[in-house]
Amino acid sequence: ASTYNLKSTIYNMRYIGNNIIITIMLSIFLAGCQSLAPSTAPQTEIKESRTGAGAKAYHYFLAAQQKLKQGDVNEAIWLLNKASAYDKGSCYLKLETANLLLVTKKPDEALALIEEVLERDPENLKALVAAGRIYQQRDESDKAKTVLERAMATDPPDQNIYLLLGRIYWDAGDISDTVRVFEKMVGNLSYSYAAYFFYGKALLAAGKLDLAERALLKSLDLEPSLTEPRMELLNIYQTRNQADKITGIYE
Repeated sequence: ASTYNLKSTIYNMRYIGNNIIITIMLSIFLAGCQSLAPSTAPQTEIKESRTGAGAKAYHYFLAAQQKLKQGDVNEAIWLLNKASAYDKGSCYLKLETANLLLVTKKPDEALALIEEVLERDPENLKALVAAGRIYQQRDESDKAKTVLERAMATDPPDQNIYLLLGRIYWDAGDISDTVRVFEKMVGNLSYSYAAYFFYGKALLAAGKLDLAERALLKSLDLEPSLTEPRMELLNIYQTRNQADKITGIYE
Protein backbone atom coordinates (compact mmCIF):
# COMPACT_ATOMS: atom_id res chain seq x y z
CA ALA A 1 0.00 0.00 0.00
CA SER A 2 1.12 3.54 -0.63
CA THR A 3 2.67 5.31 2.34
CA TYR A 4 0.87 8.52 1.51
CA ASN A 5 -2.59 9.44 0.45
CA LEU A 6 -2.74 12.08 -2.26
CA LYS A 7 -6.09 13.57 -3.01
CA SER A 8 -7.09 14.54 -5.60
CA THR A 9 -6.57 15.41 -9.24
CA ILE A 10 -9.31 17.70 -10.39
CA TYR A 11 -9.39 18.07 -14.11
CA ASN A 12 -12.05 19.29 -16.46
CA MET A 13 -12.23 18.36 -20.08
CA ARG A 14 -14.48 20.54 -22.16
CA TYR A 15 -15.11 20.77 -25.86
CA ILE A 16 -14.47 23.96 -27.78
CA GLY A 17 -15.27 23.12 -31.36
CA ASN A 18 -13.38 19.91 -31.99
CA ASN A 19 -10.64 20.63 -29.48
CA ILE A 20 -10.45 19.33 -25.95
CA ILE A 21 -9.30 21.78 -23.34
CA ILE A 22 -7.86 20.10 -20.28
CA THR A 23 -7.47 22.08 -17.09
CA ILE A 24 -5.43 20.33 -14.43
CA MET A 25 -5.41 21.37 -10.80
CA LEU A 26 -3.40 19.47 -8.25
CA SER A 27 -4.66 19.39 -4.69
CA ILE A 28 -2.86 17.38 -2.03
CA PHE A 29 -3.97 16.07 1.33
CA LEU A 30 -1.28 14.15 3.15
CA ALA A 31 -1.85 11.25 5.50
CA GLY A 32 1.06 9.44 7.08
CA CYS A 33 3.65 11.77 5.60
CA GLN A 34 3.07 15.01 7.51
CA SER A 35 6.48 14.97 9.17
CA LEU A 36 8.29 15.27 5.86
CA ALA A 37 9.55 18.79 5.29
CA PRO A 38 9.88 20.05 1.71
CA SER A 39 13.34 19.60 0.27
CA THR A 40 15.54 22.68 0.29
CA ALA A 41 17.58 21.35 -2.65
CA PRO A 42 16.71 22.35 -6.22
CA GLN A 43 13.65 20.36 -7.18
CA THR A 44 15.31 18.46 -10.03
CA GLU A 45 18.28 17.54 -7.85
CA ILE A 46 16.45 15.99 -4.93
CA LYS A 47 18.78 14.02 -2.71
CA GLU A 48 17.75 10.41 -2.33
CA SER A 49 19.11 10.18 1.20
CA ARG A 50 15.66 10.26 2.82
CA THR A 51 14.65 6.91 4.26
CA GLY A 52 11.72 5.08 2.74
CA ALA A 53 10.52 4.77 -0.83
CA GLY A 54 7.33 6.66 0.03
CA ALA A 55 9.32 9.70 1.14
CA LYS A 56 11.31 9.70 -2.10
CA ALA A 57 8.14 9.33 -4.15
CA TYR A 58 6.56 12.25 -2.29
CA HIS A 59 9.49 14.56 -2.92
CA TYR A 60 9.62 13.72 -6.62
CA PHE A 61 5.92 14.49 -6.71
CA LEU A 62 6.53 17.89 -5.11
CA ALA A 63 9.24 18.54 -7.67
CA ALA A 64 6.80 17.70 -10.46
CA GLN A 65 4.33 20.21 -9.03
CA GLN A 66 7.00 22.88 -9.07
CA LYS A 67 7.83 22.13 -12.70
CA LEU A 68 4.15 22.33 -13.61
CA LYS A 69 3.94 25.79 -12.04
CA GLN A 70 6.90 26.77 -14.23
CA GLY A 71 5.17 25.37 -17.31
CA ASP A 72 7.68 22.58 -17.89
CA VAL A 73 5.31 19.69 -18.53
CA ASN A 74 7.91 17.29 -19.94
CA GLU A 75 10.13 17.65 -16.87
CA ALA A 76 7.07 17.18 -14.67
CA ILE A 77 6.30 13.91 -16.48
CA TRP A 78 9.88 12.72 -15.92
CA LEU A 79 9.65 13.53 -12.21
CA LEU A 80 6.30 11.79 -11.85
CA ASN A 81 7.77 8.71 -13.47
CA LYS A 82 10.56 8.85 -10.88
CA ALA A 83 7.96 9.10 -8.15
CA SER A 84 6.08 6.12 -9.56
CA ALA A 85 9.30 4.10 -9.60
CA TYR A 86 9.41 4.46 -5.80
CA ASP A 87 5.68 3.90 -5.32
CA LYS A 88 4.70 1.39 -7.97
CA GLY A 89 1.29 0.81 -6.42
CA SER A 90 0.10 4.41 -6.62
CA CYS A 91 -2.83 4.75 -8.99
CA TYR A 92 -2.84 8.47 -8.25
CA LEU A 93 0.67 8.99 -9.61
CA LYS A 94 -0.12 6.96 -12.73
CA LEU A 95 -3.22 9.06 -13.40
CA GLU A 96 -1.32 12.31 -12.85
CA THR A 97 1.27 11.18 -15.38
CA ALA A 98 -1.43 10.06 -17.82
CA ASN A 99 -3.13 13.47 -17.58
CA LEU A 100 0.08 15.24 -18.52
CA LEU A 101 0.76 12.79 -21.33
CA LEU A 102 -2.63 13.72 -22.74
CA VAL A 103 -1.67 17.39 -22.55
CA THR A 104 1.48 16.61 -24.55
CA LYS A 105 -0.57 14.65 -27.10
CA LYS A 106 0.70 11.19 -26.22
CA PRO A 107 -2.59 9.32 -25.84
CA ASP A 108 -1.11 5.85 -26.39
CA GLU A 109 1.33 6.27 -23.50
CA ALA A 110 -1.44 7.76 -21.37
CA LEU A 111 -3.78 4.89 -22.14
CA ALA A 112 -1.15 2.33 -21.15
CA LEU A 113 -0.93 3.91 -17.69
CA ILE A 114 -4.69 4.24 -17.38
CA GLU A 115 -5.14 0.57 -18.22
CA GLU A 116 -2.60 -0.30 -15.52
CA VAL A 117 -4.73 1.63 -13.05
CA LEU A 118 -7.87 -0.22 -14.15
CA GLU A 119 -6.14 -3.55 -13.67
CA ARG A 120 -5.51 -2.62 -10.03
CA ASP A 121 -8.72 -0.67 -9.46
CA PRO A 122 -11.40 -1.65 -12.04
CA GLU A 123 -13.92 0.89 -10.73
CA ASN A 124 -11.61 3.91 -10.62
CA LEU A 125 -13.88 6.62 -12.03
CA LYS A 126 -11.14 8.96 -13.20
CA ALA A 127 -9.44 6.13 -15.05
CA LEU A 128 -12.69 4.90 -16.60
CA VAL A 129 -13.59 8.37 -17.89
CA ALA A 130 -10.10 9.02 -19.23
CA ALA A 131 -10.03 5.64 -20.96
CA GLY A 132 -13.47 6.27 -22.45
CA ARG A 133 -12.41 9.61 -23.85
CA ILE A 134 -9.26 8.19 -25.42
CA TYR A 135 -11.15 5.24 -26.91
CA GLN A 136 -13.68 7.69 -28.33
CA GLN A 137 -10.94 9.77 -29.96
CA ARG A 138 -9.51 6.59 -31.47
CA ASP A 139 -12.94 5.68 -32.89
CA GLU A 140 -13.10 2.62 -30.66
CA SER A 141 -16.65 3.32 -29.62
CA ASP A 142 -17.41 -0.17 -28.31
CA LYS A 143 -14.51 0.01 -25.84
CA ALA A 144 -15.52 3.55 -24.92
CA LYS A 145 -19.09 2.50 -24.20
CA THR A 146 -17.95 -0.49 -22.14
CA VAL A 147 -15.78 1.52 -19.74
CA LEU A 148 -18.23 4.41 -19.50
CA GLU A 149 -21.18 2.12 -18.81
CA ARG A 150 -19.11 0.66 -15.96
CA ALA A 151 -18.54 4.16 -14.68
CA MET A 152 -22.19 5.12 -14.96
CA ALA A 153 -23.28 1.98 -13.10
CA THR A 154 -21.79 3.46 -9.91
CA ASP A 155 -24.20 6.45 -10.05
CA PRO A 156 -21.32 8.91 -10.15
CA PRO A 157 -21.69 12.62 -9.37
CA ASP A 158 -19.42 13.53 -12.31
CA GLN A 159 -21.53 14.88 -15.17
CA ASN A 160 -18.70 14.34 -17.67
CA ILE A 161 -19.38 10.58 -17.58
CA TYR A 162 -22.99 11.00 -18.70
CA LEU A 163 -22.17 13.70 -21.23
CA LEU A 164 -19.43 11.68 -22.88
CA LEU A 165 -21.39 8.43 -23.00
CA GLY A 166 -24.53 10.21 -24.18
CA ARG A 167 -22.56 11.91 -26.94
CA ILE A 168 -21.17 8.56 -28.13
CA TYR A 169 -24.67 7.09 -28.40
CA TRP A 170 -25.99 10.29 -29.99
CA ASP A 171 -23.26 10.34 -32.63
CA ALA A 172 -24.04 6.69 -33.41
CA GLY A 173 -27.71 7.54 -33.93
CA ASP A 174 -28.76 5.41 -30.96
CA ILE A 175 -31.51 7.62 -29.58
CA SER A 176 -32.98 5.13 -27.11
CA ASP A 177 -29.64 4.68 -25.33
CA THR A 178 -29.05 8.43 -25.45
CA VAL A 179 -32.38 8.93 -23.67
CA ARG A 180 -31.46 6.22 -21.13
CA VAL A 181 -28.12 7.86 -20.29
CA PHE A 182 -29.55 11.34 -19.83
CA GLU A 183 -32.55 10.03 -17.92
CA LYS A 184 -30.10 8.52 -15.45
CA MET A 185 -28.14 11.79 -15.38
CA VAL A 186 -31.31 13.67 -14.46
CA GLY A 187 -32.04 11.15 -11.73
CA ASN A 188 -28.58 11.46 -10.19
CA LEU A 189 -27.87 15.14 -10.91
CA SER A 190 -31.23 16.81 -10.49
CA TYR A 191 -29.53 20.17 -9.92
CA SER A 192 -27.84 20.13 -13.34
CA TYR A 193 -29.38 22.28 -16.06
CA ALA A 194 -27.17 20.43 -18.57
CA ALA A 195 -28.77 17.13 -17.56
CA TYR A 196 -32.26 18.42 -18.29
CA PHE A 197 -31.22 20.12 -21.51
CA PHE A 198 -29.61 17.02 -23.03
CA TYR A 199 -32.40 14.82 -21.71
CA GLY A 200 -34.93 17.11 -23.37
CA LYS A 201 -32.96 17.17 -26.62
CA ALA A 202 -32.81 13.36 -26.67
CA LEU A 203 -36.53 13.06 -25.90
CA LEU A 204 -37.27 15.48 -28.72
CA ALA A 205 -35.27 13.30 -31.12
CA ALA A 206 -37.27 10.30 -29.87
CA GLY A 207 -40.52 12.12 -30.70
CA LYS A 208 -41.62 12.45 -27.06
CA LEU A 209 -42.59 16.10 -27.25
CA ASP A 210 -44.42 16.46 -23.94
CA LEU A 211 -41.59 14.97 -21.90
CA ALA A 212 -39.05 16.94 -23.91
CA GLU A 213 -40.89 20.20 -23.22
CA ARG A 214 -40.92 19.53 -19.48
CA ALA A 215 -37.21 18.71 -19.39
CA LEU A 216 -36.26 21.79 -21.41
CA LEU A 217 -38.40 24.07 -19.24
CA LYS A 218 -36.72 22.59 -16.17
CA SER A 219 -33.30 23.42 -17.60
CA LEU A 220 -34.46 27.01 -17.99
CA ASP A 221 -35.77 27.05 -14.42
CA LEU A 222 -32.30 26.07 -13.27
CA GLU A 223 -30.46 28.47 -15.60
CA PRO A 224 -32.76 31.14 -17.11
CA SER A 225 -30.02 32.72 -19.23
CA LEU A 226 -29.64 29.70 -21.52
CA THR A 227 -30.40 30.11 -25.22
CA GLU A 228 -30.20 26.48 -26.39
CA PRO A 229 -33.28 25.19 -24.52
CA ARG A 230 -35.32 28.03 -25.97
CA MET A 231 -34.31 27.00 -29.49
CA GLU A 232 -35.36 23.40 -28.83
CA LEU A 233 -38.65 24.58 -27.32
CA LEU A 234 -39.19 26.69 -30.40
CA ASN A 235 -38.97 23.52 -32.51
CA ILE A 236 -41.59 21.85 -30.32
CA TYR A 237 -44.00 24.78 -30.44
CA GLN A 238 -43.59 25.18 -34.20
CA THR A 239 -44.37 21.49 -34.65
CA ARG A 240 -47.53 21.95 -32.57
CA ASN A 241 -48.44 25.29 -34.20
CA GLN A 242 -48.57 26.93 -30.77
CA ALA A 243 -48.09 30.56 -31.76
CA ASP A 244 -48.72 31.88 -28.24
CA LYS A 245 -45.93 29.78 -26.78
CA ILE A 246 -43.60 30.76 -29.61
CA THR A 247 -44.14 34.39 -28.66
CA GLY A 248 -43.58 33.58 -25.00
CA ILE A 249 -40.12 32.19 -25.66
CA TYR A 250 -38.85 35.64 -26.56
CA GLU A 251 -40.39 37.44 -23.60
